[in-house]
Amino acid sequence: MKNKILKQFMTGAITIALVVSGIMLPAQAMAATSALSPAATASAASTKGDFPRQVDPDSVTDLPAQRAKSSRLADSDELLTGYMKQQMGLDDDDNNRRITRGSRLTGQERIVYNKLKERIRKVAAGKVSSTIVSIPLSDLGIQSRYSAADLGLDTIFDAEKPGKVSEAARQAVNAQFTVNLYTVLTALLGDFPYELYWYDKTEGVIFKAPKIAAFNNGKQGFVVFEDNACATFALTVARAYGSGCEVNTEKTQAAQTAAENAKAVVAKYKGLSDIEKLKAYRDEILSLVDYNYDAVLKYEEDAIYGDPWQVIYVFDGDSSTNVVCEGYSKAFQYLCDLTDFTDKTIVCNSVTGDMVSGAVSGPHMWNIVTIGRKNYLTDLTNMEGDKAPNNNELFLTGVDGSVEDGYKISWSDQYICYLYDNMTLQGYEKAELTLANCGYFGQNKAGSGEEKSSEDGKTDPGKASGDGEGNDSITPTDEEADRAGISPSVDRVSIADLESRISGKSTELSWKKVKGVTNYRIAWREAGSEKWKTVWSEGKTSVKIGKLKKKGLYDIRIETFRRVRNESDTASGTSGETSSASPITVWVRSGWSKTAHYFVGKAKISARRKGRARIYVRIRRQQNASGYQVFCSASKSMKKARVKTLRGNRHTRQVISRPKSSGRCYVAVRPYRMHKGVRYVGVCSAVKQVK
Repeated sequence: MKNKILKQFMTGAITIALVVSGIMLPAQAMAATSALSPAATASAASTKGDFPRQVDPDSVTDLPAQRAKSSRLADSDELLTGYMKQQMGLDDDDNNRRITRGSRLTGQERIVYNKLKERIRKVAAGKVSSTIVSIPLSDLGIQSRYSAADLGLDTIFDAEKPGKVSEAARQAVNAQFTVNLYTVLTALLGDFPYELYWYDKTEGVIFKAPKIAAFNNGKQGFVVFEDNACATFALTVARAYGSGCEVNTEKTQAAQTAAENAKAVVAKYKGLSDIEKLKAYRDEILSLVDYNYDAVLKYEEDAIYGDPWQVIYVFDGDSSTNVVCEGYSKAFQYLCDLTDFTDKTIVCNSVTGDMVSGAVSGPHMWNIVTIGRKNYLTDLTNMEGDKAPNNNELFLTGVDGSVEDGYKISWSDQYICYLYDNMTLQGYEKAELTLANCGYFGQNKAGSGEEKSSEDGKTDPGKASGDGEGNDSITPTDEEADRAGISPSVDRVSIADLESRISGKSTELSWKKVKGVTNYRIAWREAGSEKWKTVWSEGKTSVKIGKLKKKGLYDIRIETFRRVRNESDTASGTSGETSSASPITVWVRSGWSKTAHYFVGKAKISARRKGRARIYVRIRRQQNASGYQVFCSASKSMKKARVKTLRGNRHTRQVISRPKSSGRCYVAVRPYRMHKGVRYVGVCSAVKQVK
């Protein structure tokens, strides 16, 4: 990763979430009134439908549609990588895999599964562009018309709307569709994950039933479907591959081309030794693509994740298409996955986290290569540029550090600190993430070392040069704090947990502890001012701020910091002799929390019972308050408290409902003041038990 690289879409386990609304479908216990996307609707069905002449046009109505979508699925580029391997015949797991999920389906679900399966394969191969599948009702065993008797009803007409299809009839017709879209989608995702690399997991699959109408035969009537009625299914397409339900076949066909080009790279270096192959793959990738700075800027502007992150861009043969860190990392892993190494212990993984250096910081992806049970770091992304290392500082390198606190590599006057994110920590064993303290080519901790093989990796590791100041304090300097990179692995303080109390002439703020945080920086300013003042909590979850004006209005925000240190970092001379140096301290931060609006004011409350179900409360008026928030709970901790807002400063007496869950009741109050449409809340009073 260079500059600001946003890691957005990581591989996750497959789960399914259904989003539907409207009338209930008996078979699925769900339904939706939403239709297909505009593109799908235009292609799939007419808006009016064609019915027999005897049908009253006013009786035409829609059956419910439904949408199913996966809440989490592997990334498109991860799936594309698997698909390319599959097409090359190199995915043994897939070749030996028996498709069992679809074979377990029966009836209409099996028919829909087979139709969608066929379309998914054609779309993945670039043979068709439309993802819409229309299945004639006859193929699903559904009749073109149903009498009242067929549906188990006395009539199909609505008693209050003569000539209209009754709700009971609509429900009965719905029951003829026994397709559970949840079940079908689960089977497809399980059986064809790679072929669905173009699929938009955030939008999902849509089902649209045909229109129905009432047919009056002078008796109980019939419900009839429109002529040539079909059940329509559509899979939405990721923006990187098309739009709506249409795929750009140029891009899907490019997957075939990229697979062949990648295969050619592996074949080109087939005769080399294992380590020479790794070096050749490194050089090949660096020659094929450059870093895509424009993609980063575009992502920051519109948050659209697309092709620049796809491994296909590395192997598409087009020098104008470039990638970001994920492209470098996954392309290197892809070539390794396709290679039959002589040393069967060689494994390459792509990991994610944060990169922190003297100049830039942010989310990043890099590789860990395992050779002979030792793990070495490889970062192709940062091997290019004016300040890139000249030797193997970032290729099959070893480094001091730890899985928990991160690893730091130094060369010349440069350094990079790598911190694993939670997804990587949860997805890998600690042993898989623990790096060797000496590189494969004999690099020491500073990264120096020429390309010469080291059979056991036990060369003298040397020492790394320090490029920062030693710092045992948990509080960074202002310069360090402002230079610290913003990292998604550092959680923010929730302003909802912020509490305040007035202590003498000071105001004390407190909040819940954030896991993994070393220190907190609190900033405040008077309402309307542009100048912020700051104070550090020294690692505590509370801080006192003095000299706040009584009844004043203030904006408050908090930023969390995490310290990462390399305790054993020392300096090395060219001769290999070591000399002591100060340990390096690196800071990362969360970025500012949401802004809390604070009113330096406090009210008091008294309360008594008023009958069995109500409470009479009285508030001691607070000058300059715009109103009050009264909290009422069955728990002294005020958990799950009800909130009653009293607007205005005159209405300080109120009758409120008491909680029904307990005989005990507790109340508290805090004033608030409105300023330019923003509510500034004061200090909460002491909790009072209602007697």
